Amino acid sequence: MRTTYIWAAVIAVIIAVWLLSGQFGDDEDIRHATLADQKSTSSAAEEDRAPTRVSARTSQAQAYAASVGVRGRTQNKRSVRARAETRGRIEARPVEKGDTVAAGALLCRLSIEDRQASVTETAAALKQAQIDHAGAQRLRK
Repeated sequence: MRTTYIWAAVIAVIIAVWLLSGQFGDDEDIRHATLADQKSTSSAAEEDRAPTRVSARTSQAQAYAASVGVRGRTQNKRSVRARAETRGRIEARPVEKGDTVAAGALLCRLSIEDRQASVTETAAALKQAQIDHAGAQRLRK
């Protein structure tokens, strides 16, 4: 057996013996009532015999509207990260952050000038790649 099970069994036996030890004891410790104890019990018995005063009143049920003022913060149920399909500078933003939008709604308008610059840059990169490719073909021959 594992030592943890043995220790658990030993502790359980010790607790059981300690609990049962209260059942088997000397009855010599019975305390005799003192004069003060007898006097307090007799005065309590006299108070029990005396009539009790009771007061009563009539009440009417009324409608009560409970209102509770609550402060707190709300959090959105879900958030979506929107990304543009093309790069560019934002020209206009018809929707503010936090507004509810429908699927396919216009979120922002990108500047056309940046698109034209991007097209020109891409065309130049294509021309450079074609020159490099032609040079590599000549070296191969």
